[in-house]
Amino acid sequence: MIDPILVKEQAPDLLSLVEPLTTLRKVSSSGGGEWSGPCPFCGGIDRFSVQPHKDHGLWLCRHCTDGTWKDSIEFVRRRDNVGYVEACQTLFRGPVKIGVDPEEYERIQEKREATIQERLEQEKETQQQVRDRLHEERAWEPYHQILQSSDIARQLWNERGLTDEWIDYYKVGYCPAREFYSPTKFICPTLTIPTWYAEKCVGLSHRLLMEDPPGGKYRPHFAGAGKPLFMADVIKNGLGENVLLLEGEIKTMVTFANIWKDQPLMGHPLYQADVVGIAGKGFKFEWVPAFDEAKNIWIVLDPDADEAAEKIAERLGKERCKVVQLPEKIDDLFLIDAIDIDLLWLLIEQAGSVK
Repeated sequence: MIDPILVKEQAPDLLSLVEPLTTLRKVSSSGGGEWSGPCPFCGGIDRFSVQPHKDHGLWLCRHCTDGTWKDSIEFVRRRDNVGYVEACQTLFRGPVKIGVDPEEYERIQEKREATIQERLEQEKETQQQVRDRLHEERAWEPYHQILQSSDIARQLWNERGLTDEWIDYYKVGYCPAREFYSPTKFICPTLTIPTWYAEKCVGLSHRLLMEDPPGGKYRPHFAGAGKPLFMADVIKNGLGENVLLLEGEIKTMVTFANIWKDQPLMGHPLYQADVVGIAGKGFKFEWVPAFDEAKNIWIVLDPDADEAAEKIAERLGKERCKVVQLPEKIDDLFLIDAIDIDLLWLLIEQAGSVK
């Protein structure tokens, strides 16, 4: 009897099995990367993902597998409409005859899937506990109070495009000195940014105020909270039919503030849109369901992020996405009055659909 792991070790690379049936694009540069594209089984454009170097290759479809990761043996079973033994015989490239027990394989698969699901549930539970702690301890409040008593700290936010009214709306703050490790300890002042979901704090990040800080410009206040979507409207608890998708919390806040700046424009199309920000240029698979109700998604990333924007559109579904290209970062354009919401809307209308 041959262990399924041995079969998968000897099998062709999962990408080579998948790519003849669909068109995949790489959506992550970390490790072995992640690839996505139309599902070869149900045809769903934004449902299919492959992690070729994880556990000898894993794949999922949000429809066909309910978002559960499957292996190469299961892929061949579905592709060829065959049983477990036939799939192993197709994949195994050695001379040994395969004598495996299909029922034993099913038990192994069920146990493995249960283990993965249990781990995911534990991660979600940990995230929820950390987010509850952020809100219950009002972790953002001391930093917001420091900002309120410091003209210099408030000016730092004013210079980034937030008026005093919006500073108080988002309860952003200032930390004069916080310890970080990367890999050794260093101390740095930060701007603090809470993430709100239906007026509940679900995230708190520190934006380091130094040039090229080791480990990146943004750090979480507590580890384990994950990275939720940044909702520009702190009252909202979900996304509707029209979504403006931006890169980073500060750009999202500044853009939303400028959309709401002129009350006579309440009938403006952008006033009717939900504005949301993502951390950096990467788009997490776990964020996709939040866009289920969206019919139009307008993606506005930094000028150097055209490829990343197209990958996000692939993940969310090209048919409902437009990528809007700007000459500079959107918050910088608002700061120098080089753009307003009428011009932004014109650029959205003129943007072509993602091909």
